[in-house]
Amino acid sequence: MATVAEQLRHAREAKGLALAEVVETTQLKTDQVQALEDGRFEEFAAPAYVRGFVRSYSNMLKLDTEALLAQLDSEMGQASGVQPDGSNAALRAGFLDAIMLAFSRVNWRLVLPVFAFVTLAAGVFYGVKWKREFDSTDHLKNIGPGLYAPDAASDADLLPLDSGS
Repeated sequence: MATVAEQLRHAREAKGLALAEVVETTQLKTDQVQALEDGRFEEFAAPAYVRGFVRSYSNMLKLDTEALLAQLDSEMGQASGVQPDGSNAALRAGFLDAIMLAFSRVNWRLVLPVFAFVTLAAGVFYGVKWKREFDSTDHLKNIGPGLYAPDAASDADLLPLDSGS
């Protein structure tokens, strides 16, 4: 079976696309596309980047992305620990790389609308709750008499009102 790199190259050539067209469409760099087509995955900073770039590239070529990513995982050593060239050189791995790889496997077309709906629902819930509390409180209860309030002991200081007689 052809490797992921060979499948990408053969699909691009079958569609008659030049590297420049792929670069323009996918917004990848030329050296990244060449590294993907040559199977040089160790040139990327983390497996998450390789997965994301292969996903973008295969979507552009209209290949079976999920099958290609599953094959990519086995080629990159996620399942066997062996690189495509047969070496045991591991890709750079760390805590952040593991998180990025996990995020690259998420189907964002499903997750983002659900996340947006939950965020909107929580915002509406807490907004209504705050509005009800705001409307039910007396905002003037702690205001003092103010500057012009008359002193109860000094009624003599007030001016008489004209009664209109």
